[in-house]
Amino acid sequence: MIDWSELKTYENNKYRSFEELCYQIAKGLYGEKGRFTSIDDSGGGDGVEFYLTLENGDEWGWQAKFYYPQPRLSYSNRKQSIEKSLKKACEKHPRLKKWILCTPTNFTPRKGRSQGEQVWFENTLCQSIPPNMNVDLEHWEDGDFNNWLSEPRFSGKWHYFFGELELDLEWFKTQFGKQKASVGEKFDSSLHTEIDAEIDIHALLGDHTYVKHITGSIKKLEGVLTDLNEAIDNLRKPIQKDIEWDEKKREGS
Repeated sequence: MIDWSELKTYENNKYRSFEELCYQIAKGLYGEKGRFTSIDDSGGGDGVEFYLTLENGDEWGWQAKFYYPQPRLSYSNRKQSIEKSLKKACEKHPRLKKWILCTPTNFTPRKGRSQGEQVWFENTLCQSIPPNMNVDLEHWEDGDFNNWLSEPRFSGKWHYFFGELELDLEWFKTQFGKQKASVGEKFDSSLHTEIDAEIDIHALLGDHTYVKHITGSIKKLEGVLTDLNEAIDNLRKPIQKDIEWDEKKREGS
């Protein structure tokens, strides 16, 4: 799980770091759909941190709000700030078709008479969209970031933004390569003695060695089954009750 307190600063600012994280994930998800453009909001911004221009000219915009450690939208007029950003985005981007709000935490649901942040986002925030525009609203929250950063295609992002070691497949390959190189010519296959533990390891890996071992065991079992079936067939043959003795053998006995 993401510990947002560990988010590294970008240009000495965690807010900028969160914006950059959103940008990197957005490009990873939708980079093939069109051209991304970052916005320098030092001059007041235009309602988005960056936007995607699709092939047909339509646009998707992202607005990042790093509300942490105090996550609630009721704190310090945050709802009004979000509404203002959406209005500005619609004003500056008349071909805006999707507006994505990114926060590091999940919205609260409806509780009793309390509207809840999710209900506000779905039913109230949309009123900030001009009547002549059709803009879909989407929310990227804590659970979404956790899912994306756990995927192989975003390998390295977790370490880059949070400084945590990722034990993914590439990490294990790298560590194995280092150990293999350190062993070098010290290993002599002619002197190696296999033990039962090796078969268990190959079984966990499901590699070619284990497949070969299983194939050999099956062939041995098939041979034993053939002998067993022949023995069972002999046992099932009727016992000969009347035995005719040769006269000479009878006299000699």
